[in-house]
Amino acid sequence: GDVYKRQVLAVALAFGQASIADHANGPGYNGKAPNIIVILADDYGKDAANLYNTATEADVFPETAPTFALEKLAEKGVLFTNAWAMPGCTATRAGRSLGKLSSTTGIAFPLGRQTPRVGADGSRFEGVEFPPTMLNPADPHLLQRLAQNAGYKTYKLGKWHETSNWVPPQNPRVGDPTLSVPDVLNSGFDAFYGQYDGQPLTGYGGGTAEEPDFWHPENSLGEGETNEFLTSALVSKAIRFIHHSGDEPYLMLLDFAAPHFPYEVAPGPGAPAPLENQGDWKTLHPVKHAAVIEQVKAAFGGTYPPAGTGVSLPPTGSTPEERTAQARAAFKSLVAYMDVQIGRLMKHVDLKDTYIIFAGDNGTQGFLRQPIFPAWFNSVEPPWDPGRSKVFLYRNGYEVPFLVAGPHIKKRGRSSDAAVTTTDIYATVLDMMGVSQPKQSRGESFSFMSVLHGDAGIRKYNVTESFPPTGTAGGLLAVAGTSAVDDGRVVGDSRFRLIARPVFEKDPDTGADGAYVCKPGSQQDPLKDCLNEHTGIYEKV
Repeated sequence: GDVYKRQVLAVALAFGQASIADHANGPGYNGKAPNIIVILADDYGKDAANLYNTATEADVFPETAPTFALEKLAEKGVLFTNAWAMPGCTATRAGRSLGKLSSTTGIAFPLGRQTPRVGADGSRFEGVEFPPTMLNPADPHLLQRLAQNAGYKTYKLGKWHETSNWVPPQNPRVGDPTLSVPDVLNSGFDAFYGQYDGQPLTGYGGGTAEEPDFWHPENSLGEGETNEFLTSALVSKAIRFIHHSGDEPYLMLLDFAAPHFPYEVAPGPGAPAPLENQGDWKTLHPVKHAAVIEQVKAAFGGTYPPAGTGVSLPPTGSTPEERTAQARAAFKSLVAYMDVQIGRLMKHVDLKDTYIIFAGDNGTQGFLRQPIFPAWFNSVEPPWDPGRSKVFLYRNGYEVPFLVAGPHIKKRGRSSDAAVTTTDIYATVLDMMGVSQPKQSRGESFSFMSVLHGDAGIRKYNVTESFPPTGTAGGLLAVAGTSAVDDGRVVGDSRFRLIARPVFEKDPDTGADGAYVCKPGSQQDPLKDCLNEHTGIYEKV
């Protein structure tokens, strides 16, 4: 009620932005509503994206994996050079689903199976089925649900990671996998093929008996299991979904797990084709991807290893330097292979009636706040700082590749420095469909259709946020420094950015450091009510 109104007003005033107006984009060339495909790459930051490399930087910055398909898409659309995501994957996905910031949704931390589905006894969320650390599948404002209401077929492929299947307090250590698929389908999707949580992350495992809790081929329009490499399996399914939709417009959310750690080598030349995909097999090209292939060979003993070969973990005996070389080589193979599969997908897509939105979900993986197996995680190369990458409130934590191609785009092949965030995907997709944006997200998600049409963007400033998870056991608030993520908000444009962090002080009862500063005696959610006028975050912009 009043708290929410004050939040929206504060955000709007701070960012100097008015609520978005409705701009119905109209149909494609054939008179029907446009198809829309939104692709997220996992842990693919701007620093690792070939789209932004220039020849003048070649002697300073490392060679990135070539992305021929993405370059072709950029030539047919707009490449955004000032695009931000959230620093963590779940927060970005929730923003895309609801068009709201993490401080509004409460979803700011990468979800795992540890997140309670029901508030534990004694917590402020006791008895609440969906505490504000996860998405509610019944929310009427979900993007895919609004698309369904507008007559769209809706497909979800790949990583979900927006709800959790734990069921405390009855048995907080036992998951209920029967909740997984219904949560996704009940959130507004007609079909789902992918991982409910974040695993398997890359490589093989789709639909096999190895990880039956994660993959759900029974919801893929009758298709069975696969031995196909994960990235390719998602595109194979996406192609089937496209042809299944017939003349009906569709919204497809395609969330690759690549190039997320733990890094596994993608299929190289000579890799065996999957049994069910003999006629449509694509892999790394021996000439076009020669540099990547040679880097993989050098890191893995001189020969290109079998696809799915993982980076060695301690205590296997390989040195940190060797593991770092393996991580970076495998990472680039995953990026190049993802691009190959995007190119394969585009053969089944007509950009005269289909929009493609591509973005990274957060920055490239470097070190966590407390580095654990740093060489295993780290794919960030100098001069970039691996300690200021994913989950951190520095530019490499949230600056991502971002491009849009499709119909109704003026001056194709151009770059734009307009401010845009992955949260804006929500308002823009609704704009593309001609659907009015719900009031709940106005002031936080802004359509960038005006940029595609050749005009200035609506958003004046970018914003990204990262907070530790809200405690739901025993009524505990989140404590500073206990999270693997950085805490706070960043606001900025193409010229500057302001990093504003929460204020911490000693707990008056225990004397412990690190409690969030709230109103005296506050028992409210720190994600919403402790970042207010007492912290100065809004006022400093």
